[in-house]
Amino acid sequence: MNWLTRVSLRNRPLVMLAVAAVVVVGVLAARSLKQELIPNINYPAITIATIQRGASPSDIERAVTTPIENSIKGAEGLKELDSYSNESVSIVLAQFEFGTDMDKALSTVTQAVQRVQPSLPQGTQAPAIRPINFNDFPIVQLAVSSSALPQPRLAALLEQKVVPRLERIDGVANVSVTGARGLEARIELRPGSLARYGISPLQVVGAIESSQATAAVGALRHGGLEFPVRTTTTVDSLASLKSIPLAPATAPTGAVAAATGASAAATGSAPAGAGAAAAALPAMATASSAAAPPAPRFVTLGDVARVRVVPTPLTTITRTNGAPSVGISITKTRDGNTVSISDAVQDLLPAIEADLGGKATVTTVVDQAPYIRRSITSMWREGLIGGLFAVLVILLFLASWRSTVVAGVSIPLSVLIALLVLWWRGDSLNVLTLGGLTIAIGRIIDDSIVMLENSYRHLQEGDDVVTAARTATQEVGAAVTASTITTVAVFLPLAFMHGMASEFFRPFALTVTFALLASLLVALTVVPVLVTWLLSKKHVGHRDATSVTRLQRPYVAALRWCLGHKALTLAAAAALFVAAMALVPQLRTNLFDTSQENTFTITQSLAPGTDLARTMAAAARVEALLDRTPGVQTYQVTAGSSGDVFGAGGVNASSSQATFTVTTDPTADKSAIVARLRAKVAALRDAGEIAISTSSGMGESDVLVHVFAPDPASLAAANARVLGAVRSVPGLANVTSTLSESRPEIEVRVDPTRATLAGVDPSQVTQTLGMALGGVPAGTVTTEAGPLPAVVALPALRGNPERTLAGLPLATPTGPVALGDVARVIRSQGPTQVTHTDGQRTVTVSATVTSDNVGAATSDIKAALDKLDLPAGTRWEVAGVSEEMDKVFGQMGIAMLIAVVLVYLVMAATFRSVLKPLILLISIPFAAVGAVFLLWVTGTSLGLPSLIGLLMLIGIVVTNAIVLLDLVEQMRRRGRPAEEALVEGGRRRLRPILMTAVATILALIPMALGPDLPRSWHLGESAFLSRPLAVVVIGGLFTSTVLTLVLVPVLYLSVERLKARMGVADGTGAEAEG
Repeated sequence: MNWLTRVSLRNRPLVMLAVAAVVVVGVLAARSLKQELIPNINYPAITIATIQRGASPSDIERAVTTPIENSIKGAEGLKELDSYSNESVSIVLAQFEFGTDMDKALSTVTQAVQRVQPSLPQGTQAPAIRPINFNDFPIVQLAVSSSALPQPRLAALLEQKVVPRLERIDGVANVSVTGARGLEARIELRPGSLARYGISPLQVVGAIESSQATAAVGALRHGGLEFPVRTTTTVDSLASLKSIPLAPATAPTGAVAAATGASAAATGSAPAGAGAAAAALPAMATASSAAAPPAPRFVTLGDVARVRVVPTPLTTITRTNGAPSVGISITKTRDGNTVSISDAVQDLLPAIEADLGGKATVTTVVDQAPYIRRSITSMWREGLIGGLFAVLVILLFLASWRSTVVAGVSIPLSVLIALLVLWWRGDSLNVLTLGGLTIAIGRIIDDSIVMLENSYRHLQEGDDVVTAARTATQEVGAAVTASTITTVAVFLPLAFMHGMASEFFRPFALTVTFALLASLLVALTVVPVLVTWLLSKKHVGHRDATSVTRLQRPYVAALRWCLGHKALTLAAAAALFVAAMALVPQLRTNLFDTSQENTFTITQSLAPGTDLARTMAAAARVEALLDRTPGVQTYQVTAGSSGDVFGAGGVNASSSQATFTVTTDPTADKSAIVARLRAKVAALRDAGEIAISTSSGMGESDVLVHVFAPDPASLAAANARVLGAVRSVPGLANVTSTLSESRPEIEVRVDPTRATLAGVDPSQVTQTLGMALGGVPAGTVTTEAGPLPAVVALPALRGNPERTLAGLPLATPTGPVALGDVARVIRSQGPTQVTHTDGQRTVTVSATVTSDNVGAATSDIKAALDKLDLPAGTRWEVAGVSEEMDKVFGQMGIAMLIAVVLVYLVMAATFRSVLKPLILLISIPFAAVGAVFLLWVTGTSLGLPSLIGLLMLIGIVVTNAIVLLDLVEQMRRRGRPAEEALVEGGRRRLRPILMTAVATILALIPMALGPDLPRSWHLGESAFLSRPLAVVVIGGLFTSTVLTLVLVPVLYLSVERLKARMGVADGTGAEAEG
């Protein structure tokens, strides 16, 4: 890299022009970067959500979930197929291997589901198929409340006026209205009228569907022209809907077939002809009209039913701050800017309230933008403070403001270059890319410090500025380049790994890489130019090359002592390493530390089968607590199932579960609020089981145990034992099982023989029951309120469920028969959810970890389960966050091994030796001493950010050692003995090594202390990422600095003397010591 410095020194004005251009373009690029919470990560999974209103979980499993599973189980790249059959909703989750072409997978799954869709039960909504993407989660959620507008009217206004307005915002992908009751055309049959006219309920459904038939049926050719012929309907209002003819008024009872034909003729649904047959139509019509008797009177829909427009039945209830509300969820496109979209939405709120006539209140329930702003501001402040600390270190060691400027300029310049590259790549500014920049600030200045300090020393020894800059590069340029490459190389394994660990931290790693490569470029080009312009002999003074400073004197004495007591030094290092490893089992383990985001969730679960009204009544008691809790800004509660896997409650949503989303004041202490609420809800009686989760989605706290068994009896027995074992583990809450939770249900078992003798078709039983239990769909009809779904229903059943159902009349050609004559009505218990894994029925026991040590809780659960005596053929496996932790920890272990190999290869190329790099590799494990100790002292969890910090340490540990040993090797080649070269090399490199270490440590301190500083400082907002990483690097860097200055020389000298005793040539040109 010496040539780069030579070119720069020959073209100094051009270099400074390039610097000015980078500053201008970099600032513009930084302002243009979109802002979001986390980068867009494509998780290789597809969900298929299907709704069949009123169906039990068992029915959903049999009729919906299993056919869909069978249709997609052969998809290429499919890793795991999970399904959740709930009340009215089937959700199938297809997880693919990372690296799978998800566009092709989505096409395959869509085609497979479309093939099976016609076989799904009548009334089943079309399956909603979509890939899982972080963009599918709403970035803004609004709640609209009104005491003046009925909810259907409010929902209609939102759909007509508000949704189009919001969809016009640049970057918005979808705006959906949730929790609103729509309208339907409800046809309530009168059983007495049906019996009097001999009309069956199924005939009514058929007539309504036929009335809406519009189709192209052919073409009529005349006079050289062709006239397309299509059938249309005349139903365009409630009045015309009531006038639909069902049967002639004179028709005998039971003449269903004739009535159906009459109905078809009356609605114009008979086939039309074309061609030659068309010529006969006028004559036929004339003859018919001449001989036709007066038109008979028909029995119409209005004669046998009450027809009206009513709100749809309640399936979901939402309240915001205690008031009934309708939700608006806004998602963004892949390229959308979360902050810009949020700002636009907030600007539109007055206009939205105006669209609603001033009769509604709009409340922001969820908004990612404020947290993103706080996180970005916090990280900028942490980086700025850290950068200032690093610059002060230079000023402290060199006592020269000119030298401080020379090295300090590398921080903003490297950051701007990195931002420019992020903008060019189309990346965003998020907590990961900003975290990478903030962490890199401590390391960015290292290369410049080494180059500056070496130039400074040569100036003190009498060289002119140009010679000093050029000589400094010749001496340390290769070492600086090697040290930067080793730091960057440790991230290379993440690029070739598959899984959430690599996907999540790849933007972080790339950002650090860009910043460090930029710092190397600045150190080799800009720093030498600034040295020649800002420094001179008179600015640095004079110092003899062999003089020992006050800083160096105690170090040289300590180093000589250690080199003379190598065994004792190595034994002490080994003892420290063993002590640190003994602390590892005591560390808390988690995937992520709890985020500082000011939201949390409350899940309230009542007895299975509890209806919406009772669930919301119980939720009101929790709402009352939230109203009285200081620091709670807004809250929203939702109960019921919308069929949306991304909605409140997710796959577990049901009428017996209420899910709260709580937003706290940004300046309030969320942990204290949650602690107070946990104490309060624990005192509630008869309010169900209540669990509070502080997770923000990136660190789920649920541990799952899947139980597999060969038969239902074994599954039930194993479930009872597993459930008891998990409940015995302390530190867990909301321990439930999908099998132990059951709800009352009624099964109607049709006897085929008796049904045939009575003239009843089993499908007729299903349709009639559907009408009696809420209604069956009969297509879409046009009314004054617009197109509405038509629902045919019988009067609501009341009284004893079994007796009422058994007495339900069924129409037959010979007259009505009771349902109890052809079927048995049985009350039983059914599951609230049926889960499958790869098509096999499983039981899932779930538990929420109330502490922040998921690893310890998981270990306790496994220990309890290992003691169980389960039926033969039964097995269990732990999943959820603990499974993801195991995968991530395993992947990171592999990444660290690969990183060590890469670092070794870089050092082998630098030293042109196979043996010497091993000295540095041996010292790497000792760097973990400080990292583990500081994690233990600060109580920081060992999680994914901590592991990334350890990965970085592998590269950081050897950087200073490379600079030291490179100088030692240069001295040895000039003939110095090993021990003398080590002492002299250590003395010369002491100042730059301490400067880089102290600068990096001080730069990271704001991140490590951010959450513990006053909240008014607005630091630590992204502590879930930055704090563990900073703690690990600070601790590891402290011990690695001592290792570089003491342990590495001891190891080097030990190896050299061992080689001398073995008679191995050292290749340095120096005579080995004996």
